[in-house]
Amino acid sequence: MIKINDIMFYGRYFSDEENKYDISWWLCLENYDIYHTETLMSDFSYKNTPEIKESSKFIPLFKTDIILLEKEFIKKLNNKTLLNSFNKILSSGNREYDVAFRIFIEREFLVNSWSEFEKAQLQQDAVAWCKENHIPYIIS
Repeated sequence: MIKINDIMFYGRYFSDEENKYDISWWLCLENYDIYHTETLMSDFSYKNTPEIKESSKFIPLFKTDIILLEKEFIKKLNNKTLLNSFNKILSSGNREYDVAFRIFIEREFLVNSWSEFEKAQLQQDAVAWCKENHIPYIIS
């Protein structure tokens, strides 16, 4: 059985980051351990992610795009001026958006609100992924 709180932060994903692999984190269906792609390649001699998928021993973990989640959080604040400011920043790129977002939540004392919002979404995505893959879970 998987503990959702143990796996949910593996789902954090930044769509703008250069990733060497299309899938970074995998669940072993035999023991429910989490492995990084590089570990599977070095320790289990897999050559690529399609080969890992074909093994049926590992399945890719869910992904929650943190930049999209930050955008949802800003929309949720329901402030048009703020939303316009962040939309202008977005034209500079996702990395700049993330930095501006982090500065904003610190300056406005919204770090706890953001953390709760992010955790709730990660938890929801992890549960949905478990259900989709028929994996028993508990929220702890």
